[in-house]
Amino acid sequence: EYHVRAWDLYDLEGPESNRQKEKSSYQYPTLKPNIKMAALKTEGSGRIVTLDWIAIPEVEKYALYRDGERLSIQPELVYVDSLEWGTEYKYAINSLDGDGDEGAMSEETIVNTHPEVLIPDLIAQGGVNAVQLTWTDLAPVAKYYKVFRNGNYLGDFDKPSFADNVAPGKEYCYSVSAADEYETEGEQSSTHCAKGQFAAPTNFASEIMRNTINFSWNSVEGVSGYHLYRNDSLILTTKEFSYFDEALDYDTEYKYDLASFDQDGDDGPMVSLSLRTHEEVTAPTMSGAADLEKITITWNQLPLRIDHIYRVYRDGVLLSDLTDTFYVDIVDPGKFYCYKISAKDSYGTEGPFSNEECFKVLVNYPRDL
Repeated sequence: EYHVRAWDLYDLEGPESNRQKEKSSYQYPTLKPNIKMAALKTEGSGRIVTLDWIAIPEVEKYALYRDGERLSIQPELVYVDSLEWGTEYKYAINSLDGDGDEGAMSEETIVNTHPEVLIPDLIAQGGVNAVQLTWTDLAPVAKYYKVFRNGNYLGDFDKPSFADNVAPGKEYCYSVSAADEYETEGEQSSTHCAKGQFAAPTNFASEIMRNTINFSWNSVEGVSGYHLYRNDSLILTTKEFSYFDEALDYDTEYKYDLASFDQDGDDGPMVSLSLRTHEEVTAPTMSGAADLEKITITWNQLPLRIDHIYRVYRDGVLLSDLTDTFYVDIVDPGKFYCYKISAKDSYGTEGPFSNEECFKVLVNYPRDL
């Protein structure tokens, strides 16, 4: 118990102060915080803090505080606290005496829980002999990612993407989790499945003749067959390596896509050709006239953009190839000759014959009658 009196310079003592009873406290322990790490997020890694301390002689209980609020009065030398992610907390502790009175408070011990390791969003997309995986980049919290295939651990990767080389035609299912610098592993993403694809056929070639197209391509090992599309519509399912497409419209643009497919009928990547059929070579309209010396035939100019010639036939025999639209034939008089015309383009396509007309050079009259 304590009280105070004052003396003046004449050595006169004043009255007593109020009396105050105090007792000395035991020394407070030193807190040693430890954040759980190198475990699963679902197990509290990164946010569960274990506080322990060394016993103070003759002290049976301790009072533990967090952010100014008492958490516990306990005899144990350890306390486990489950906290929020990425938050700062301040802890303090004191020792209790035999009367249950708390002693002097320790200095604050600051604890920062780790940032939360989030769940990546995964996308799985089939490619040629591979499955391409991409997921959310969770840096800077995430330092690497764990990839799982069909439930089995596949490997660690420091970038948010990975190409898994697999056999084509078989489905594989994937999930991915993120891990931080403290080795805390977050929850796995939802599972996404994809198949490796067969490569597109090589040497996809075409040959156009009039309004037909002949296709050919190289085989692809292991495929179930090939799909050929014209203007995005499926026109052929085959195991062969060629196709003849006929009865197309003249002078028309077509887009063809060719893909290999697997045992489920699923296409791999496509190889494409944009092709245009030839202009239609039609029959000219011919006319003609004969005089006493010759037969002259004429015909209309065909509206072809491509280079072309006209072929003149007399009695079924080719007389001439020319670019003009007339022809003069010097023949013997008194006999009928029959003519017809066709056009031939630079691809070598000869169109149908024109109308056939027959003419005769007249015999000249006698002179000097």
